[in-house]
Amino acid sequence: MSSQPAAGLDPAAIQAPPDTAWCAAWTARVDQALRTNLAAARPHGAAGVAVVAVGGYGRGDLCPASDIDVLLLYDSGEPHGLDELVRALCYPLWDAGLEVGHAVVTPKEVVRTAQAHTDRATSLLTRRLVAGDRGLVDELDGRLQRWLRRHRGKVMEALDTDASRGPAGWLEPDLKRDPGGLRSLQRLRWAAACLLGHGSLDALVGARFLGAGERKDLVEAEAVLLAARCALHRVEARPGDRLRVDLHADVAADLGLADGDELLARTGLAMRLVTHAHERAWPRLRWDASQGRRRRRPAPRELDDGVWLVDGQIELAGNRDPVAEPSLGLRAIAAAASANARLGRGAAERLRRTLAGQRLAWDRRARQALLAVLGAGPAAPRALAEADHVGVLAALLPDWPRVRGRPQRNPFHLYDLDTHLAETVAWVGRLGEGELDCDHAARWRGLEDPEALLLGAWLHDVGKAWDGDHSAVGAEIAGDWVRYMGFGERRAERVATLVGHHLLLADAATRRDIDDPEVIAELAGALGDTEALDALLLLSLADSRATGPSACSPWKDALLGSAYLRVRARLHDDAVTPGSPEETAVAARGASADGASFAEPLLAGLPRRYLVAASPRQVLAHAELLARRGEEPLACDWHDGDVAGTAVMSVVADDRVGLLADCAGALTGCDLDLLDARAVTRADGLAVDWFTVTDAGPRARQEAAQALRAAAHGHGDVAELVAARERRRDARLPREAALVEHEAVVDDDRGEQVRVEITAPSAPGLVFRLARAAADAGWSVSGLKATSLGAQARVVFFLAGADDAAGGELAALLQREAVPPRHLRSSA
Repeated sequence: MSSQPAAGLDPAAIQAPPDTAWCAAWTARVDQALRTNLAAARPHGAAGVAVVAVGGYGRGDLCPASDIDVLLLYDSGEPHGLDELVRALCYPLWDAGLEVGHAVVTPKEVVRTAQAHTDRATSLLTRRLVAGDRGLVDELDGRLQRWLRRHRGKVMEALDTDASRGPAGWLEPDLKRDPGGLRSLQRLRWAAACLLGHGSLDALVGARFLGAGERKDLVEAEAVLLAARCALHRVEARPGDRLRVDLHADVAADLGLADGDELLARTGLAMRLVTHAHERAWPRLRWDASQGRRRRRPAPRELDDGVWLVDGQIELAGNRDPVAEPSLGLRAIAAAASANARLGRGAAERLRRTLAGQRLAWDRRARQALLAVLGAGPAAPRALAEADHVGVLAALLPDWPRVRGRPQRNPFHLYDLDTHLAETVAWVGRLGEGELDCDHAARWRGLEDPEALLLGAWLHDVGKAWDGDHSAVGAEIAGDWVRYMGFGERRAERVATLVGHHLLLADAATRRDIDDPEVIAELAGALGDTEALDALLLLSLADSRATGPSACSPWKDALLGSAYLRVRARLHDDAVTPGSPEETAVAARGASADGASFAEPLLAGLPRRYLVAASPRQVLAHAELLARRGEEPLACDWHDGDVAGTAVMSVVADDRVGLLADCAGALTGCDLDLLDARAVTRADGLAVDWFTVTDAGPRARQEAAQALRAAAHGHGDVAELVAARERRRDARLPREAALVEHEAVVDDDRGEQVRVEITAPSAPGLVFRLARAAADAGWSVSGLKATSLGAQARVVFFLAGADDAAGGELAALLQREAVPPRHLRSSA
């Protein structure tokens, strides 16, 4: 057969910007090819057969790599020659490289399949005749309408089960399946087909499920998302709906946008619009599908002055003016959060229309409503999103539009800026309820001003919307905003302190030596009192969880807790604090099997900072190793860490340059990721080290110990162990590594050590390569900390007896070594 019918079936041949017009043009080309193929196969007419487009093809929104789904309907009395007809229709499209899905069925069989597979029935709800016998399509329409009337509840249940839930605003959104994506729009049309017999947004407007303004928003949002999906297919040259971070720049360029930030902002805000319309309409659609449109509705109930609960949604009294009453909109939002409801269509449209371009003054009731929203716990993010959507926040805070929908293109933040702020507020509420630890609930209850913490959590990152250090800038902005709201100077200062220091505790825990008394004194001086410290601990825990799973772990929580307890003791001027050198030495001697004599050989000659950093358990582990070491150059052993999922390897050896690097290499090469390392040397040259790792089980522990002992005897090669691990496929860097900025920071840490901090893409052998480079250059490293935030790793080296100039030399060297080997870099 001639391939002529496939001529023009190359998406790249359509020279037009990626938008809805492009999709329509591509759909028209596919339509024409199928019509041409059918006419060639049935030159005397197509009675008894029909080509029907379904799914995305039926809607007319084909993107370059979309599947082309068709039904070949036939009359049950005309079964002959169908295989040849399928080949005539589909082969030219397949030859052109297109994905064509087809089914050869009668109208009756279509309905039978829908009955057996309700989840597949949705593709049939958007169908259109491409070519052939219209009578068959009319028959199918009639059968499907009758079936839907009988089974609409079942279909709606399937649609509800399929729904994605959660906030919009992801770093790598799925343009189709994520909340607010194209599938959410399609679900509204499918619901209209089930309930109203016509799958269109206009039908939903006519039935008062959507407002006219919402319909306009949805059409515009759909155009943004379709254009982005079209550009994504053109850039990637294959099917896909995930807007991957490594494709942001190219997709933005194809759309004519400035950069990936503008792309994420446009798609994120479009998905928000869809999410709001979908979540407002969907409950009523489900109720009507299950109970009928004539169901009995509960009597309206007034929840607040001028704010009513009407049929499960919040509406405003008809005689109330949201501009004349500045608190009305925010009180409606607070009532919705309290009742676990949403604003109704009327209230939402009225607020959006009347508040556009307005500036509202704050009053007592508005402040109370804001605090009620922030204190709503898990309901807070949805309430704040609605307040943003209807324009309440922009009317009350003139600079709010700078914050809303602002992308955070880094490898560990899941959400855009204001979504992250809302999720942080929700996590503060969850901590206050004791979700992680009952001690956190006690701290929440003990706060003199818990509302200051709620405000601080909501505003802690607003500085990212302005130039400069976001903590310092944010502190000034947050303080000004709280004063503008009318909360008073004292609360404004508390909020500004929290915002300005919101990273203080987390940074100290993961990037500084919290065993150093000077560091703890600095932190205590910055915070000033235990009220600020308690609030900061809760904010730090909430912030990490609202950031994403890579930003929190039991190990990081433990580091935070340790820093918190040390600063709290300092603020209380405790003379002997838990973990003080004196207490550690006494506890270690007392725990020895034969009293002080067992620990004394180890403790003699050790510097004070060893007893500051080591627990009594750790001292005993080293003492036992020293007692049985004999003439071996190195002795090592394992014990479980204090934090779940961690293990500690203790080492006693003759000190030498490269010992720490060998330890890091042996651990890394045996699948044990290094979290923390401490290296202490006695005056007589005995190295007393310990390493905390993520535990990978007994076998990995044994292999690491064997590799380290072999290295101490001059056998084996830990570098080859690391290289072998990095050659594995799962060691390749993720796509997000492209967003990691290489940085080197040098600081004297106000103590006896210089701190050199390296930020780089997280690779298995990073710590080993850095430690090896430092050893090869002759540097003596007294300790290190390693943390990872998704694709970003941060490794901090502590150098005893060095100065800033020496630290600068090492930083320059390590920054060069931090570049990942070429074979680890992701090609995705």
